[in-house]
Amino acid sequence: MMQILVSKNNCMIFTEDLKNIVHLAEANDRDLSLVLEMAKRFNQQHQGVRFGAFVFGPVVMRMYYHLNQPDAALAALQTKELEGFFDQMISHQLLMDLLYNNERYQDALDVFELLQEKRIAGIRYPKPCLTIAVATCLKINTQESLTRMLKLLESTQEYGFNINRNIILYAAALALKQNHPHFALDFLLKSFSPNHFAIRTMKVMALCDLDRVEDIFPILRSIMQIDLPATSGSDKGFHILSEAVVAAENAVRKTLKKNLIAEFESISRSLQENSLISDKVRFFIYSCGGSVHVY
Repeated sequence: MMQILVSKNNCMIFTEDLKNIVHLAEANDRDLSLVLEMAKRFNQQHQGVRFGAFVFGPVVMRMYYHLNQPDAALAALQTKELEGFFDQMISHQLLMDLLYNNERYQDALDVFELLQEKRIAGIRYPKPCLTIAVATCLKINTQESLTRMLKLLESTQEYGFNINRNIILYAAALALKQNHPHFALDFLLKSFSPNHFAIRTMKVMALCDLDRVEDIFPILRSIMQIDLPATSGSDKGFHILSEAVVAAENAVRKTLKKNLIAEFESISRSLQENSLISDKVRFFIYSCGGSVHVY
C-alpha cells in the first residue's frame, strides 16, 4: 500500500484495500499515517460519486476508537482532503465519545458545534451526540459549562426537541453541583419517568436544597405505596438511593419541627424495613465516573 501511494502512476485505492488496512492497522505512527493517506486518496477518487461508494467514515472512526487515538481521530476529521468523508452522525458520535473518555472535554464540545453546523440529514440535535455534550458539560462542572448547557437545552426546546431521561439527569446533576437546585427541579419535572430511582433521588435532593421540606414527604410515601410482586427484580426502578434519604433527614431535622421529624422517622423506618433504600450502588451522577457509551 505504501508503494502504491508513492507511485507516479496515481494508482487507485480500492474499497478492499482500505478495508484491509483499517482492520490491520495498529497504534503506531506508520500505520496511522498510511490509513490517513489512503483515506485521502480514496476520498479524492470518489469525489462527486453519490451512489456505489462504500461509506468509510464510521469504519475509520471506529478504528481510531478501538486504538484509542483521539489526536489522530480529531486531526482526520479536520483534514481538508477528507471533506465529506466523515459526514455521518455516527462518526461524530464516536469521536465525541472517544474525546470524552480521554478527558478532552472542550474538543468534544467543539466537535458537537461542528456537527450542528453541518446538520447532517437535516438533524441539528442528534440525541446520542447531545447526550455526550451535556455529559461533557457535567464533567467540566463550572458555572460557564452550566450556562452553556442551559443555552443549548433552551435552543433544543425551541427547536421542538424532547430531551430524554439521560440528558435530564446530567443536566439536573450539573445544576445541583453548581448550587442551582431550581434549575435541577425544572429539568426533573420534565421527565416522563417520575418513578425512576435516579429522578426520584435527585428530586428529593433538589427539594432539600430549596428548603421545600414538606414536598419531600409525598415522594417518600409514594415509594411505599407501589405494590410489587416479590421477585428478584421487584425493586428495580422502585426505590430511592441512600444519598437522598440522608439529605432529607438533615433537611427535616433542620426545621426543628417535632411533627415533621416524627413523620420522617416513621417513613424512613418503613423504607428500611421494606428494603427500599439502596446503598449498593453509589449514585452515578454524583460520582461522575465512567464513560457515556450511547451507540
